[in-house]
Amino acid sequence: MSSLISSPTVLGACFFLCITCSYPVHAETAPVSVESITPFLKQYCIDCHGSKKSKGDLRLDQLSTSLSNERTAETWQEVLDALNMSEMPPEDEDQPPRAAMIAAIDHLTNRLYKAGKQLTDKTQATMRQLNRREYHNSIKSLLGVPVDISRLPNDNTFEGFDRVGSVQEMSAQLFNSYRAIGKQALDKAFSRALGKQGAETFLIQAETEHNKYISRQLKIRNKSLEAESRLISKGQENSRRLDRTAKKYVVSALYQTIPATKTGYVFVGDENGSPQEFSTPFPNDNIGTYHLTIRAALTHPSPDKPYIAQVSLIGEDGGSTPPKDIGIFKIENTSPETQTFEFELNRSTDTLDTIVIKVLEPSIKGGGHESHYLHTIKQAEAKLKTALEKGNKLPLPLYPQNSTPTGKTCFLWLDSINIVGPLKNPSSDQAFTFFTSKPPTQPEAESVYARKIIDKFTRHVFRGQAPADNYITALHQIYLSYREIGTTPEPARKAISPRDKKRIRMLTRKKRNNDTTTIDPEFIAALREALSVALSSPRFLLHAESSSDKNLSALDLAKRLSYFLWSAPPDTQLNKLANQNKLAEPRVLRSEVERMLAAPRASSFIDSFTTQWLGLDRLQMIVVHKGYKKFNEKIRTAFKEETLSFSRELIRENLSARNFIDSDFTMANGLLVDFYKLGEPHIDGFKRVAIPTDSPRGGLLGQGAILTLTSSGERTSPVLRGNFVLSRMLGSPPPPPPPNVPQLQFDGSPAMPIRERLRAHTQSAQCASCHQRFDPIGFALENFDTIGDWRDNTSVETMVLLRKVKGSRKNTDLAEINSRSELRGETLNGYEGVKQYLSSKEDVVTNHILRSMLIYALGRPLGFSDNQWVSELHKKWQVNDYRMRDLVQIIVSSQPFQSQ
Repeated sequence: MSSLISSPTVLGACFFLCITCSYPVHAETAPVSVESITPFLKQYCIDCHGSKKSKGDLRLDQLSTSLSNERTAETWQEVLDALNMSEMPPEDEDQPPRAAMIAAIDHLTNRLYKAGKQLTDKTQATMRQLNRREYHNSIKSLLGVPVDISRLPNDNTFEGFDRVGSVQEMSAQLFNSYRAIGKQALDKAFSRALGKQGAETFLIQAETEHNKYISRQLKIRNKSLEAESRLISKGQENSRRLDRTAKKYVVSALYQTIPATKTGYVFVGDENGSPQEFSTPFPNDNIGTYHLTIRAALTHPSPDKPYIAQVSLIGEDGGSTPPKDIGIFKIENTSPETQTFEFELNRSTDTLDTIVIKVLEPSIKGGGHESHYLHTIKQAEAKLKTALEKGNKLPLPLYPQNSTPTGKTCFLWLDSINIVGPLKNPSSDQAFTFFTSKPPTQPEAESVYARKIIDKFTRHVFRGQAPADNYITALHQIYLSYREIGTTPEPARKAISPRDKKRIRMLTRKKRNNDTTTIDPEFIAALREALSVALSSPRFLLHAESSSDKNLSALDLAKRLSYFLWSAPPDTQLNKLANQNKLAEPRVLRSEVERMLAAPRASSFIDSFTTQWLGLDRLQMIVVHKGYKKFNEKIRTAFKEETLSFSRELIRENLSARNFIDSDFTMANGLLVDFYKLGEPHIDGFKRVAIPTDSPRGGLLGQGAILTLTSSGERTSPVLRGNFVLSRMLGSPPPPPPPNVPQLQFDGSPAMPIRERLRAHTQSAQCASCHQRFDPIGFALENFDTIGDWRDNTSVETMVLLRKVKGSRKNTDLAEINSRSELRGETLNGYEGVKQYLSSKEDVVTNHILRSMLIYALGRPLGFSDNQWVSELHKKWQVNDYRMRDLVQIIVSSQPFQSQ
């Protein structure tokens, strides 16, 4: 029995591990040679790349001059790139005459062009599996339910991209994880299919649960304080522990004295003056579209500006699903004149299971009309501690009975949250329908009924490709075997655990019109076992293409396009066009790309590509030193959203990629408008904001996300910033540092400028050869501090450098920033100079953006043999002024995208 159940999975694993598809190899021709360039190399290159030295692990004296394979040709391409970028020979070596350099570059260019044409048809395409994001979306599209992908390992990446098949791995353990996740998803789908239908209404009264929580906390802290009071009388209590407990008790006790807490939740400050947040579990496990209505007001009139709050969904699934921001609302009315705010929530995963509402501004800390409350907390805390030290017992009156802590203090008051859903959304509801009628009771008829479900379901799982009859027969046999177990004596029933049986019985009951109808849970259990095998099949987990020749079929093109732009299977319209063989028609294909980019689901493509291209995931890992008072988690989140929104704006409005180099606008909310000093900060959400002509912003390198992730968190790093420009914008990453190179030391002894420290750190020629490529770019960005704030001096940096020096004090001397640098004879005057330098190399920058998006779109690395057609696509894009949505159209209409 066990071999029968496991055999499809074992066969699938073998298939997955072995399968690749390759193009036919054309007849061999004589390989192209670059032998005539050897004299030039001997005179100007071998000294650094020969037997005595091998900078960058490159030995030109041993490199074959025959361009007969990809690896050799790629190495010669790197040599040509270095000559074109004037990086070879180095400045401190003999320079060839201009005519000799031109001749060498021309020779290599022509030879590599011919070699590229020979090698193009030898490219192998590696079979690619669904990454975590695609797997989640595929299950959701198929079953209409989300899955918890936290048990799946993180995706391997190539140059930061998670869609590249050659770096993906598969194991028996991973197949078991897919099988288990598939069973959980099927349980949810059966529950939805057999459970309560239609939208439900959930009313959350904000004060109910929170006041219960406060009462429980007071009892706990009351006991703690009494115990600590007894220890104080014996001289055994730790004063710091008492302080912490007293603060918590005071804040909770004080909260209950605010009259508005009897009818709603009141946002006040904690002991540190930070805004509180309200959270409540989402009342329904089902995904779908929900309508949220929030009622709120102010306890007292606000003397200066309205309160701004944000509502989000968060989860606790190991961070695999990022929080979802639902919206921002502005509260101006004073109770009892509440305001009503309505939002539509597309809940795409049940791992986001908590609603959170938090105040964005004004901050409660820092004085103003909010300080009355915090002052009362301090008074009450002092009174409590004095009483405890005297041995008095609790509870104690913390303040006079005729005085409340509210005074003239203004608070945000949350009345209720009303949730209705999930709402029916026919345009996106493509989930598989399991039961159109109750299964027959006769065994033979039930078996036929089950086979029909298995056959129909498997077609959906295989994304429109018809499964083989013997495969359906094998799945049906699994169903029959488990069905038989369900009717045999108890020992055999252990194959299905009691826990599973209980859950299945619960989810198969439904109530409709006061009648109770049940479907045999053993039938559901057996069906689940068969269908879960299909969900762990290679034809589901792989981007399998059934085309019989090199060109993709219409159905395969629909799948490739949908997973590129939506990270999900094709929708009804795409499949319809594919089945009509119309999708490959240029006019139709272009129209579909426009439709897909305009859909909300296109954010999956734009955000994923931008994050992986720029390495934005690292932003969350940066631990910013507490000396940077402007930085907090709201700023960190806003930084990332600015860069993602900026990329979305360029694609959706079809703006030029030159905006990545320099732009007269950015995407900002009120927080960033204030941080960047771009004008009045009172704007809701992220909007397009013009950059004043005198502002030191514009382009990627002026955005806080990029400047923060290219710092150490404690200080700026010219090395990281210069390296980012070379790697992420110019596509020319430097080689890794030599082994045993010590880290740059910041010991706090007199504050040496970063430029001088790096100069001392890179005295050896081996280090200097690389640092001279990226240090000048980093130096030119030194006016931006660790978190991207503009500065004219290094006062903050000096403070950070001295923080660990015993007995040191904050240095109030201001050291002026020197942001002028020299890059291979070209002067870079600060950030403006960097933008001018990148603008002069816009063809290099745009070529790297093109190649990065091609890697993402095709799911494979680009080799030397791809250079020819990549160059042709780049020329087409240049004619279109490097507009970003046009780039997507150019890639989709290209021969490589439409070929296997």
